[in-house]
Amino acid sequence: MCYLISVSALGFDGRVPEQFRAYRLFATPTRNPTVLHALGGAPHDITDGHCSCSFYLPSAMGDRAKAKINAARERYEKAGWSQAKIDRALEAKSRSHSRTARAPALDFPGAIGALVRAGADVRLLCHSYTSRFDEEVFDVAPAIMMALDSPAFQRSSFPTDAVVTLGRG
Repeated sequence: MCYLISVSALGFDGRVPEQFRAYRLFATPTRNPTVLHALGGAPHDITDGHCSCSFYLPSAMGDRAKAKINAARERYEKAGWSQAKIDRALEAKSRSHSRTARAPALDFPGAIGALVRAGADVRLLCHSYTSRFDEEVFDVAPAIMMALDSPAFQRSSFPTDAVVTLGRG
């Protein structure tokens, strides 16, 4: 199972692959029928050379970490720990989660920002594939608008299976 982000940059005068190469990412024309239909234009699949897993952070990952912290708090309270001891344990657990959480290693938001600043109408679609990238068919949710400066987009965390239109904010 891999995530793959596909991007359409309508109105961009340059070459999309060269734009992403400046950010150490690869852009290849997509052949997936669902993506071609949903994004329009000439969409490209954006990868680190294999898939988009190294720079896409599923939004549920942050929610899971918070849920684990809350569950630990409840366990510690039931065990009769003092508030100071609970706070120290949760701080240590939180630091551990932040060190091990997968963080975007490549500047995908920077590459998209450059396209928008160059005048492109940028739309993207992320999907978690369970079969071949060029063959898997999937349902796409209604389009949503996201600002370039939104915290979620800056973390490379946005909904899957929905067309996301990027604007300046």
